[in-house]
Amino acid sequence: MGKRKIVVLLLSLNFAILAVLGGMIYQTQTALAEEITAREENQAYALIQLAEGLRDLERTLQKAQHATSPALITELGTRLYGNAREARVILRKLQIPPEDAAEIQTFLEITSRHAQTMVQTGRIDLERTPDTISVFAPAPYTNGVEQARQQAAAFANLPQSIFTHTESALDSPAYTFQARVDGGDFVIEVRPPDGQILRAENTRTVRRSNLTHEEGLEQARDLIARTCHATMTLHHWWITDHTLTAEFFHTQDQILHYPDRITVSIALDNGRLTGFDAQDYLQNHRARDLPELRVCQDQAMEAIPETLQIQAHHLALRITSTGQETLSHAFQAQDLAGQSYMVYVSAITGQQEAIYALTDTETGFFTNRARA
Repeated sequence: MGKRKIVVLLLSLNFAILAVLGGMIYQTQTALAEEITAREENQAYALIQLAEGLRDLERTLQKAQHATSPALITELGTRLYGNAREARVILRKLQIPPEDAAEIQTFLEITSRHAQTMVQTGRIDLERTPDTISVFAPAPYTNGVEQARQQAAAFANLPQSIFTHTESALDSPAYTFQARVDGGDFVIEVRPPDGQILRAENTRTVRRSNLTHEEGLEQARDLIARTCHATMTLHHWWITDHTLTAEFFHTQDQILHYPDRITVSIALDNGRLTGFDAQDYLQNHRARDLPELRVCQDQAMEAIPETLQIQAHHLALRITSTGQETLSHAFQAQDLAGQSYMVYVSAITGQQEAIYALTDTETGFFTNRARA
């Protein structure tokens, strides 16, 4: 690398320190394998995990760029060290060119050392980093495409023959399929090798409502059940332009996990799917050791001012402004003027953490959209 000047690792997209985190490159192959062996599938999945892990690392670095307090720098350093450690574990599972593996390994080692410095000193003092990291994904396999096509058709409950395989964007490891449905372009992305649906969208215009919101919600719930997301709980829903959109969160021990979200949109003219997004769920869902609930609901209510009347309550695992997961009491409340809010109170300390103003939709259901 010589003495070429390399600016602080932390974290500026302007210098494109982690260029690979914006995308994964598919190598071109002239002859495609007829069958995907278990080993090849494991390699593909490990590569996806590595890319997702590096994106987590990038987000942590971006946050650290703006950190000023020693406590926050220490917290982000701990998270950064964990990101690098997880990436190293996944890297060892991959069979990629030695020179590429060595470059990534060097980068992760440097990142780990700098993270340790952040934790120990509460200061940011990063001096060197590799220019780029190149992560190569294996090329798609012929029967992999066909299997993914079957999964896309089954998900949409439409004939397999109408779906055409198209090229994915460079930053997506998914198989992408397109079809004309109800006069719109219906696109579905399927993640290899496990066949999970990442996204789906129909661009058509919905011009009228023939179904009630209850019927739309039934369609959304049926889709969630059919895709084997049995632990998901409906929490938010709203209607825009004759389309019902519902948000589902993974629920464990009556705690809603906000990071593990799936969004479903249903056209109210014919009840068909127009939108689906499981990226948050697939990226964030994992087994978690939740912190002990130290503040009960009654104790948490003491943090709600008398100017607000509590209307609803639930427990939530959510992400703070620093990117950390925290367990909170979520109170929906209303002031004397009729404005509704969502107030989050720490289930550990009993202190207010955040307040959001809620928007009243045409359906009368409140959606968490604007920060107070």
